[in-house]
Amino acid sequence: MPDERETISWDDNFDDIDEEISDEDIKEAEAMGKVPIGRYLCECVKSILQQYDGAYSCIEVNLHWIILKVLEINGKLIEGDAGEIYEGRTIYDAVKLFSPYEKPNTANRRILVAKRLGLMTKSGKLPVRLWQQAVGKKAILTYIDNEWTPKGKTIPVKRRQVAFDGYESADGIELTDQSPDIDEI
Repeated sequence: MPDERETISWDDNFDDIDEEISDEDIKEAEAMGKVPIGRYLCECVKSILQQYDGAYSCIEVNLHWIILKVLEINGKLIEGDAGEIYEGRTIYDAVKLFSPYEKPNTANRRILVAKRLGLMTKSGKLPVRLWQQAVGKKAILTYIDNEWTPKGKTIPVKRRQVAFDGYESADGIELTDQSPDIDEI
């Protein structure tokens, strides 16, 4: 099928659509790739329940985290504004809720995340609706590359995700114009 769009000459005047690009624009464009592995001070901005149908069926809560401050990238502490190109970016994490078919590690991670977010402080019932209270919580997330070979497959799968134990409480941490002291975090 021939292209029916109007052909434009390179000799035309493009002054009204020529683009001015700043160093900041370039940094922002480069930051649109994957968030690198590291540690990030984040705030949960969304908590969504969704059906999970994988090895078994259950409900999972999908947490959307906005990066407030970059603390570490690839094992190196970040000082000053060096990590600001990632601030405002989103990290997603899914936590599977209870199922009688789950493996022990699934329960352990859910309990760990709930505890470190302050959703539970002692043993007892962990109601599904409690996960709504994750919104507004701050946490330090450890983001890793996870690689595994699925059962029955020979090619490994690699995915960037929040580590199994990748949540640290960030209660009481307030952002100021100064970078947080890493020893205080």
